[in-house]
Order: sequence, then C-alpha cells, then structure tokens
Amino acid sequence: MKFQSSLREVLLFIKYSKDKKNLAKMLKQNEERFQDMERRAADVIEVITHAGLKFKEVEGRVNVCQAIQEMREEERIKGEERGKRIGEERGKRIGEERGRRIGEDRQNELTRRLLQDDRLEDLRRAVNDSDYRERLFAEYGIKDGRF
Repeated sequence: MKFQSSLREVLLFIKYSKDKKNLAKMLKQNEERFQDMERRAADVIEVITHAGLKFKEVEGRVNVCQAIQEMREEERIKGEERGKRIGEERGKRIGEERGRRIGEDRQNELTRRLLQDDRLEDLRRAVNDSDYRERLFAEYGIKDGRF
C-alpha cells in the first residue's frame, strides 16, 4: 500500500501541528515531500489535526505546502479585514468624542461671551433655536473649536 510511503510526513505534521513555528520549519526542511503527497495521507493529517486545509487534488496527489499557504493567506485577509473594522470603529469613537468636545467648547465659549456682554435673552433663545445659535456663533467668530 502506497500510504506507508507518506507515513513519515503524516507523523511529522501531527507532531508539529500545534507549534506553528516548528511546523513551518519542518515543512521547509521536507518541502519536496509535502508538495507531492498522497491524498489519503493528507486526509489523515486533516482528520487528526483539524488544520482546515483545503487540498487541490491532481491524480490522487496534493500539495500540502500550497494548502497551508492558501490557508495562511485567507487568515491574513481575515485579520486585515478585522483590523480595518476595529480601526474604523476606534476612529469613529475618537471622532465622535472630538466632535462632542468641540461642540461643548463652542457652546461654552458662546455662553461665556453672551454672559460677559449681558445678553441673557440671546442666551435663552440660543438654547432652543439652533439657527439663532449659529448666527451668534458667526457673530462672535466662534468656529470649530477656534475662537
């Protein structure tokens, strides 16, 4: 039975399957043997290790190294997408916080100036009328956190 010729590779893969660094080293050292492996041997590796390898079979043979490279590439893409999502969420939170602070600073500056100029009625109106408040921001030159 031909499977016996791949037994060494099967056992090596299983031995190092939990240690990515040593698995990569072992695959590199035995690259030729893992690039042309019997499909049944590769199936045994998958059943025992649950590595998630997807093999492309050619005449009953598979390239385990290629399957691992493809799996790594898929994981890299997933990680990149996850990193983008996390970055976008973090950026959104930072932007919202910054916007909130700028809005508060603008409102506080307008309040300070209206109180300083004894314009209490304008302050009361600005609290409820956003168009009027924007005119007062313009009148006092209060823009985006710069006063």
